[in-house]
Amino acid sequence: MISPENPWITRTEAAPEETEDLTVRRLPLAEAIAMVRRGEITDSISVIALLALAAEPSWLSFR
Repeated sequence: MISPENPWITRTEAAPEETEDLTVRRLPLAEAIAMVRRGEITDSISVIALLALAAEPSWLSFR
């Protein structure tokens, strides 16, 4: 989650809505960004987060 108080991306528990069908895959950041560029990842929130990380990799944190 990213917020003004915490600009770092951190791991949190998923809280999907009843109508959401989520698939979680762990893969290297470079591969995920390539998948965005190929149109394989199209969820807008995921696309924004991945492209933001591509532009500013220092935001990545596993705290």
